[in-house]
Amino acid sequence: MGALFSSDISPAVFKGISTNLATREQRRLYRRFMRLSRGAPVLSADQLSRIPELTTNPLRTRITSLFVDLPDNQISFASFLRNLEGLSIWGSLDDMLTFSFKVYDVDGDGIISASDIEAIIMCIIGDLETSVSPTLIENSVRNTLHGFSQTNEPITLELFSRTIKALPGAESRFAIAF
Repeated sequence: MGALFSSDISPAVFKGISTNLATREQRRLYRRFMRLSRGAPVLSADQLSRIPELTTNPLRTRITSLFVDLPDNQISFASFLRNLEGLSIWGSLDDMLTFSFKVYDVDGDGIISASDIEAIIMCIIGDLETSVSPTLIENSVRNTLHGFSQTNEPITLELFSRTIKALPGAESRFAIAF
């Protein structure tokens, strides 16, 4: 098992993976992937959801679902690397915003709708669902939509990015140190 974590990582591991991450960061993430997967070539969504950076995140199931690219809820190293680029402090703000948009676009139709926002709110409140009034949830959805567009414009990736970039400290709000 010691060989798994050595600094002698074959360049073939990274062949065909397009990323803006520095080679050093890619190698570090490969070692992290191999530790998490216990040396297996794939990582399960469950293994990923148990890492400390995600265990307290109420959206961890939604986040890990975006990494899954293989049958049986499995994650390849290529998917792990590409998706971490959107969460990592070493990724660009645009990568982070694109990944975040995908988290909130629950149905994957390219627009964050009221039903997407409601699904995210339900993930966040979890077990409190029965004690939160439907009116409060509806108001939260409406206020969230209004926060992005006063003209009821659909929340596209472009609008989402433009709105978030206007917030102070936007970059630090999306990064997770893996």
